[in-house]
Amino acid sequence: MSSSDSEDPQECPQCVEDAPIDLPAYETWLQCDVCEEWYHGICVGISASECERIDKFHCKKCVATHGP
Repeated sequence: MSSSDSEDPQECPQCVEDAPIDLPAYETWLQCDVCEEWYHGICVGISASECERIDKFHCKKCVATHGP
């Protein structure tokens, strides 16, 4: 469910919506199980250790129709 990006940090949909933040070079990513968009864990308020324990992730636009 999680992935690390060793290239230059990229913006996720949440970064674009909110003010961009400084990201570590190896940021953890989560993919929404509904829309399949990728998000930085830090942008959606989920730590790297929490990402490892998540079975399903729904982004804030999908959580309304598909639940948490």
